[in-house]
Amino acid sequence: MNNKRRARIKDVINKIKETVLFYNDEIIDNYRFEKNMEECYMELEFILSDESSAYDNVPESLQCGKIGNRIEECIDNLYECLDLINTIAEEYDQEDKQRDFKNNYNCLIDTLSNIIITKRG
Repeated sequence: MNNKRRARIKDVINKIKETVLFYNDEIIDNYRFEKNMEECYMELEFILSDESSAYDNVPESLQCGKIGNRIEECIDNLYECLDLINTIAEEYDQEDKQRDFKNNYNCLIDTLSNIIITKRG
């Protein structure tokens, strides 16, 4: 994960946090919540695509080593984050799912934060 993609993930984290906070404070409505989460999802898809391309450009001998393993881990974590965003988007307005929503939200933020701090080499 290069610094540019890390910065983009930080922006996604901030947007997700802001969206959830504003939704909880009733500053934004359901439509805006869903739209913001969709934008975050799309940005993570772009980052995932870039990271996958970076992996494909790493020499095969390094793909099997530390560098390749770390890139693969980031890719796997990005896929997990995409799944979590989908789940959050389904749970946010369901009273009986609020505990799941909070757990999935925390897991999403933690996973994205861990991607940022994972060093490549």
